[in-house]
Parts: sequence; structure tokens; C-alpha cells
Amino acid sequence: MVFDKSISSEIIVPNNIGSVVGVNKGIIDNHFYPSEIEKPHIYKLIQRLKQQIENDHKIQQISEELNNYFINLDEETPADLEMKLKLANKENEYKNAIRLKEEFCKIITKFSSYEAANEYFTLLLSMIVANFQHLIYPCIRKGADEEEIMAKFHEHIIVKTFDEVQKADNLCKLNYDQIRGMVYFLIGNCYLWLDKGNI
Repeated sequence: MVFDKSISSEIIVPNNIGSVVGVNKGIIDNHFYPSEIEKPHIYKLIQRLKQQIENDHKIQQISEELNNYFINLDEETPADLEMKLKLANKENEYKNAIRLKEEFCKIITKFSSYEAANEYFTLLLSMIVANFQHLIYPCIRKGADEEEIMAKFHEHIIVKTFDEVQKADNLCKLNYDQIRGMVYFLIGNCYLWLDKGNI
């Protein structure tokens, strides 16, 4: 895969999220940061990933940090995704949950041979875990109603993660469904729990 390196030198206009975009046909990056210091880490990761894909620079195995997320944390009594959803009275979500989880796993598999992609997915997964622990678990512990929990889940997990993705070119084509797939992936490997009894 070859990426067009040409960059617009013509008119730039602000878009609705505060970055600027070029209007000529050659531009491939619609994010503009005035200095290297201001570029978000995720932006730099995607730039590295582009270069690694272009140069066919691959690694032999996924990073230890990313691989950790594939290991079930509860080794003694591992519970799969279906059981986790049943414990939280969400068994009706299972068919869609397993579909979204598998879609996300396919994306990881597609890009797993690139070092920058390993770091990229590790960053997003760790962000979801941290936000879930600090912002969603307290709601579950206090027995908040489902509507409140789901509203916070959408705002702090789905939207916040997608906003992070949007700070750079969405090279991996992640959308809200794939981010939900990340959540189900983490639930299936015991990084996240949905029922009060296991938090």
C-alpha cells in the first residue's frame, strides 16, 4: 500500500472540530497542529503507522503490552463474554456483542504486524479500562439506574474514545461499533465487569 505524501500548500479552512483542512486534491491529512509539541501522541502513532505500512516494515509478533489484553485476567475461574453478560442481566446483548468483538479482533489482526498499531490499540484499550474504572464502576456500585449508566457509558467510553481516534487520520477505520467491540473484548477477558458483585 502506498500513501500519497503530497500536502496542500493552498487554501486552508477551519473545520468544525478546530483543526484545519486543505482544499486541494492532494491532501491526505486533515489535521493541523502548529508545532511538534502540540501534536497528540495518537497523531504521531498514526504518522508512524503510515510510514511502516508504506515501507512494509513489519514485526514478527505483537507487543507484550497488547498481548496482555488477550489473556484472561481471571485464570482460576475464567468467565467468557456470554457468562459476564448473564451475570449483569444483559444476555440479550450476546449475539450483537460477539459480532462486534469479532469485528474488532479482525481489525487488530489486520494491523498487528505493525509496531505503531500495537501501541495505538494498547493506548485505546488502556484508555477505555481507565475511564470505565473511574467513571462507570462508581455508578454500578451505587446501584444507579440503567439509563444513567448507559448515558455515562456512551459519553465517557464511546464518545471520548472516538474523539481520541479523531485526533489523527482514522487509518484503522474505527467507528462507534468497533469501539463497543473493544469494550466487549475487554469484558470477555475480565478487564471489565458489568455486574456489581465482581467490581
